[in-house]
Amino acid sequence: MTRAAQSKRRATRSVSLSWLGLLCAAGCAAGLPRPTDQHVSVARLSDPSVSLADLSRGRTLYVERCGSCHALRDPASLPPPEWKHELDEMETKQGVRLEAADSRDILRYLSAVSDVARP
Repeated sequence: MTRAAQSKRRATRSVSLSWLGLLCAAGCAAGLPRPTDQHVSVARLSDPSVSLADLSRGRTLYVERCGSCHALRDPASLPPPEWKHELDEMETKQGVRLEAADSRDILRYLSAVSDVARP
């Protein structure tokens, strides 16, 4: 196989894997709870400025930013305080770079959904 053919094959494989990743992220996102007024009420206990739009943005960012690299975890799989630790670990150990507002909204979403899911 010529170099040009090998290069084209690699490019095609890369595009195919990118599409597969997007489909997987979309599939994982379907199972994630959408924020509700109950989530907002819980989130406002620690931050009165939280809105439904903030939590929705956090969910979207969780799917787009986190789901682009790995399978998404169910927000209820960890207690709310552990999500802060998880985000910190992704930034310090995995080199993930998030804007402060993005990190804040992802954490708000994960914590609120986790909190509501717990008895």
